[in-house]
Amino acid sequence: MRVAIVGAGVAGAACAAALGQAGWTPTLLDKSRGIGGRLCTRRASWTDAAGARHDSVFDHGAQYFTARDPRFAACLERGRREGWVAPWPLRVRAADGSAVLEAADAQVAVPGMPALVRALADGVPVQLGQAVTALERRAGGWALHLGPDEPVADGFDAVVVAVPPWQAVPLVQPVRADWARQLAAIDLQPCWTLMAVAQDPGGEAAPWEVVRPARGPLSWIARNDRKPGRTVVPGQVHWVAQADPVWSRQHLEHDAATVEALLLQALADQVGGTSPVVWLHRTVHRWRYALAPRRPAGSPPAWWDGRSGLGVCGDGLGGPRVEAAFLSGQAMAEAMLR
Repeated sequence: MRVAIVGAGVAGAACAAALGQAGWTPTLLDKSRGIGGRLCTRRASWTDAAGARHDSVFDHGAQYFTARDPRFAACLERGRREGWVAPWPLRVRAADGSAVLEAADAQVAVPGMPALVRALADGVPVQLGQAVTALERRAGGWALHLGPDEPVADGFDAVVVAVPPWQAVPLVQPVRADWARQLAAIDLQPCWTLMAVAQDPGGEAAPWEVVRPARGPLSWIARNDRKPGRTVVPGQVHWVAQADPVWSRQHLEHDAATVEALLLQALADQVGGTSPVVWLHRTVHRWRYALAPRRPAGSPPAWWDGRSGLGVCGDGLGGPRVEAAFLSGQAMAEAMLR
C-alpha cells in the first residue's frame, strides 16, 4: 500500500513509522523546508555592532514534552539510548528569585526539537517544499495537486492529512464534507513567539531556566541556551518568549515590528534586573495554529474512511501535548492496518 501523508510533524511521522514497520510504503509531504511541524528550531544569522557574524539557535515551537502513555514513553526511552532525547528538569523562577522544580519528567530532543520527528521518519521518503493544494480520487488511486506550476503526485492507495484543522478543511471537503465541518469548528489558539539574544550582564548565573509570568503579554520565557544539548555562547543569553494566547489573538494581524517591540519590553521587564538589557538580535514568529484544545472524552484521536482511503490525524484531534500528536498518528496507522 502506497500512502501519502500530508504534514511532516509529529503525527504524520508517527503514522509513517508505524505503517513502514507494517510493510506499507508511506511518503511524507510538507510545505516547509524542514520536517518537525511545531517541533521546530530556528537558526538565525546576524551581525553585531562590530561587524562580527553570529549564528543562534532557538526552539521557537513546542518547548518540551512528557510521556504518560507507555508507547510514547518507549519512544523517548529509545531516544535517550540513541542520544536524540535528553531530560530537562524544569526549574522555574519563584517569586523570591529561587528555583522551583516544576516538572522532573520534562524532556527535549537533541540537538534541536525536530530531532524527534527525524528519528520517527528515519527511512521514510520525505518531500519538502510541497504544498498540497487539493486531493483527487482517481481510478488508479489518489492524486495530490501540488500547485499550478507543479506536477501532480498520483498513484497513492491512501492519503492521510496530518496538518492543522483549518488547513485540512479544503483537502477533505470534496470527499468528506462532514469531516470538513467538524474540522472547521476546532479552534486552535495562536501564539506570537519572540526569539532574542541579549548581552550577558555577567555575575552569578540564576538557578532557574524558565519564567512563567503571572500577568502581561508573555506566558512562557526560557533560557534556550541552557537546554540540554544546546550551545552556550560566551557573552550571550538566548531567550525564547511565548505570548499568552489571548494576547496573541488580539494582536494576530498586527505587524511584526509592533509585536516585537511590545514583547521585547515585556521580556526586559521580566529578566532585565536593575540594568538595561542590551539586545544583540531579536525576531518574532507568528503561529496561527499553535495550541490545540483538549480532546473531548470519547472522541477518536484519528479519523479513517476505509472505503475512500482517506484519513485525518494530528493534535487538532488528539489534543494539545506533543504526546497527543504522537498517539494520534499511531491511532491513524492502527485504524488503517485493521
